[in-house]
Amino acid sequence: MDLDVQVEGLAELQKQLQRLERATAGKVLRAGARDAMKPVIQEVAQNVPIDSAQLIESLKLSSTVGEGGYAASGGIRIRPKTAPHWHLVEYGTQARTHANGKSTGAMPAKPVFRPAFDKHRRNVVERFKAYLAKRIGKELKKAGLK
Repeated sequence: MDLDVQVEGLAELQKQLQRLERATAGKVLRAGARDAMKPVIQEVAQNVPIDSAQLIESLKLSSTVGEGGYAASGGIRIRPKTAPHWHLVEYGTQARTHANGKSTGAMPAKPVFRPAFDKHRRNVVERFKAYLAKRIGKELKKAGLK
């Protein structure tokens, strides 16, 4: 499950970003996307049910840069080998019966991803913009472009 935030309309930051080499811009964007998602992953980790410790261990911040090198998205990845059951925690299950007739019962949903994302949506955007403004300035200065 990816919970991504995409920010558009940052015209001035984008102009400044495009003054950087594509590889540098990509590094700045990826780091900014990961930084922006920190409050979300912290909220998820705090609210995961106690009996799902493996789920907490499987959480990872991720980010990708678009083909052009000047767009990025960030999210939370779940390592499926560590927590293949994450979707059962998030969405719950209906009562199930095995072929031998044994019932496993229903598991109520305990959503943690969507509520955390929704709670921090605006904060994520503001963190991303602040990170970009600060880091782009540093990178421009380092490249002798400021």
